[in-house]
Amino acid sequence: MATDTFVYPSNVESIESIASYLTPGEAGARTGRMEPGIKAQWLSALRSGEYKQGQGKLAKVAKSGEKQYCCLGVLCDIAVRNKVPGLSAEQRGGSDVITFTGPGGANDRSMPPIPFKDWAKLPTRDPIIPISAVHAHQAANPSAPRHGANDKPTEWTTLASLNDRGFSFAFIADLIEKYL
Repeated sequence: MATDTFVYPSNVESIESIASYLTPGEAGARTGRMEPGIKAQWLSALRSGEYKQGQGKLAKVAKSGEKQYCCLGVLCDIAVRNKVPGLSAEQRGGSDVITFTGPGGANDRSMPPIPFKDWAKLPTRDPIIPISAVHAHQAANPSAPRHGANDKPTEWTTLASLNDRGFSFAFIADLIEKYL
C-alpha cells in the first residue's frame, strides 16, 4: 500500500500506537521523524514572518503580487532555495499558482510532490496530526479557528487541512515540532 493513501484507523490513540496497525516496513515509513536539519529550517521559516500564509495551493501569487504559501509550500520553497538537485518551482503560463516539480517532471500544486516529501523524510505528503492536539489549542484559545467540534479525540487531521482552515503558521510549527 502506498504511504500517501494510507488511512489510519479511527481508534488510534497516539502516533506511537500507529505501528501496531502496520507492517514493520510501513511502521518505519509512517512513524519515523523527518530529517532534523530540514525540520529546523522549516520551523524557523514558519515562525519567521517571512512567508505570507495562503490557502488552497502550495504557493500562489496574489493580485497584489505578494506570494502566499501553505505550510507545505514553505517546505517546498526551502527545498528549492537549498538548490536540492532536480527540485524546482515555477509560475506557468500566466497562472497565479506556483508549481513545484521534482525529477522526471513529477509536480503538484496542492501537495508536495513525492521527491520533496522524500527529501524531507516526511512520513506522507501531507503529515497527520492528532485532532486532540488541535482541540486542546482551541480550548486554551477561544478565538482560534474551529476544526470540527464533533471530531472524536482519537481522530487525525492533516497539516494542509489545518493550514486551509486558518490555523497560524506558528501553531502549525508547534505541531510539527512535537509530532514530526
